[in-house]
Amino acid sequence: MKGIVIKVMIKDIVITVVITIIAVIIALFYACGIFSSIIQGNISFLLIGILAIALISLLLALIYNMYIRIKEIKEEDKDDLSKY
Repeated sequence: MKGIVIKVMIKDIVITVVITIIAVIIALFYACGIFSSIIQGNISFLLIGILAIALISLLLALIYNMYIRIKEIKEEDKDDLSKY
C-alpha cells in the first residue's frame, strides 16, 4: 500500500513539473514574438524593460506555484478517505 502511495505522489510531482515546463516554454515563445515585433517597430527601451519585468514576474510566479504544489503533494495525508 505504501508503495502505491509513493508512486502516485511521484507521478503527481512529475505531472506538475511537466505542466510548468510547458507553460514556461509557451510564455517564452510569446515573449520572443512580442520582443521581436517591438524591436522591429522602434519602440522605446522603457517599454521593453517593462515587458521584460512582466515576463520575469510571470516566470517566477509559475515556478513558485510549482514549488507550492509539490510541497502540498508531499505533505498530503496518505489516507484522505478517513476524513469523511
